[in-house]
Amino acid sequence: MSCIVYQTDKKTGNVHAYSSVSRRDPVTKKVKTVKTYLGRVDPVTNEIIPKAEKGKRNRGISTKLRESITKDAQKKVDDLQAQVNDLQDQLKAATAKIAKYQKAFEAFKKAMADIDEQD
Repeated sequence: MSCIVYQTDKKTGNVHAYSSVSRRDPVTKKVKTVKTYLGRVDPVTNEIIPKAEKGKRNRGISTKLRESITKDAQKKVDDLQAQVNDLQDQLKAATAKIAKYQKAFEAFKKAMADIDEQD
């Protein structure tokens, strides 16, 4: 049975993917695990970037594409932060109105108590 195993490099923090296959050794009659390196895992897209052929370097996605993805994500974060700020302002305004109504209600209750005392 085979499966994909992910291991994190402690020095760099890069995640590498391996294909792990269990096989039985006929001589020792024990199970041995054989791991085959598949490639590095892209931290942005979580896709496995295949290992490069000998003498060739494979970067996966280009740096410009990665930067555009990062810019898009930052723009979305900024938009969400603006929405949060607007909602916080609305909450402050609503809290101020509630405080105003509570003061008016307390004044009304006091006036009603004064009227009841006069009767």
